[in-house]
Amino acid sequence: MTAAAFILVSGINIGLLCFLVRKRGWLSAEGLCAIYLFLAVASDNVEILIRMSFWPDTLQLGPEEINMRIYPTIVHGLGIAALLLGLTLADPRPRSISRTLGPSDNRLLVRIAIALVAIGGLMFGVALLRGDPTGFTTVEGFKDVVEQSGAFLYRGADVALLGLALLFATLHGIPKILCGLAAAVLPVVALFNKGGFEKGLIWMAVVYSAYQTKQFERVLRSSLSWTVMLPTAALIILLVIGVKIHYRTSGNDIQSSGAFEAGLNSVRGRYSADGLYRGYSQMTTYMRNGWIAPFDGQMLSYALTCWIPGFIYPDKPSHPTRNTGYMVYADHHSYKSDASAFTLVGIAYADFGIPSVVCYLLAGGFVLGWIRKAANRPGGSLYRHVGYLFLCLFGACSAESGLLVLIYVVLLCAGVMGLVWILVRIKFSEPERVSPLSLSQTQRSRRVHMSGTY
Repeated sequence: MTAAAFILVSGINIGLLCFLVRKRGWLSAEGLCAIYLFLAVASDNVEILIRMSFWPDTLQLGPEEINMRIYPTIVHGLGIAALLLGLTLADPRPRSISRTLGPSDNRLLVRIAIALVAIGGLMFGVALLRGDPTGFTTVEGFKDVVEQSGAFLYRGADVALLGLALLFATLHGIPKILCGLAAAVLPVVALFNKGGFEKGLIWMAVVYSAYQTKQFERVLRSSLSWTVMLPTAALIILLVIGVKIHYRTSGNDIQSSGAFEAGLNSVRGRYSADGLYRGYSQMTTYMRNGWIAPFDGQMLSYALTCWIPGFIYPDKPSHPTRNTGYMVYADHHSYKSDASAFTLVGIAYADFGIPSVVCYLLAGGFVLGWIRKAANRPGGSLYRHVGYLFLCLFGACSAESGLLVLIYVVLLCAGVMGLVWILVRIKFSEPERVSPLSLSQTQRSRRVHMSGTY
């Protein structure tokens, strides 16, 4: 009976995630979030059922593993339904994010991309000057660089990566190949976190599908993509993750087999029966049983204040999920500097339980729907369109941190795209050209107007 109940609520939960992607499209802030959540939920639920049927001794809590997931899965489905309702209220008939570029649009997009690369490179350079570049050789040194430079290190690299992805989608020939290689390599060498190769590929895929839709669909329909390109990319991703993990911990050489195993273990930490969704289920269960106190508005307080610079608000709330590993990990290990991934619904549940799940995700869905509708109007500004892709890729709606940084990402996007607009206007300003035909029409209309006044 317990397994049947779990299969039922799991099917509803996964069905809601699939419906969200189908209704809103994968190329959206909510769609990308739902895809990551689907991978976490499906990998967890399927593996639990398989291990429960054949190897129950391998589960952390034995048969109780399924019981621990039933209530959290119900809450998760309720949260996704609330998000869908908010999205539908704000934008009941969402338009596709894909956009066909004319020659003038293509030129403007190239200029926007160049400006983004310049701004991102400047931010990253400032971060290095404020920190110590030699800190990249150790985890402790890298954390010191991040603390001294603030968000400029991460965000600078991300802004430049978005610009490179836009250049990859708009250029041709050798420049296109060079920009693609740069976008794939930049997150690997510029940041000290796990992997990075997958980030460059995903960002290029998102941008390319938005502005080169027909070519992107042609690549997806190609058998070569599924039989050679995707498996090769997956293998390289695992190897890069494993090599970076080993380098961060020991700095010694590593064999390819060891790198592959380390990368696979890292992926399993997110997408498996011992991964992201299990952590959410454990946290939700602990709070429901009263073993852990609710956050009582700390999530909301952080979401409303995290965008304020520290020199203006030195006592602003710290990240609420830091040093909370005991809530999400099976062995309850915890580190002071690590922020746990509570997931989209878990972040909302942590404050006040089900009431905050419904209220936060309903309001967040409405905001996301309104932003998409405003940025994706027919014939709308290309700056707004790129800005919406900015929100999608920078995690305005995140599978791991939910809507916690929505306001921060929106304000960051507004500031960066405002600077882009200024740079493009200054660097690439062109006098307005008026054709003889339009000039004669304007003169004719003026004559008619003047004759009418007399």
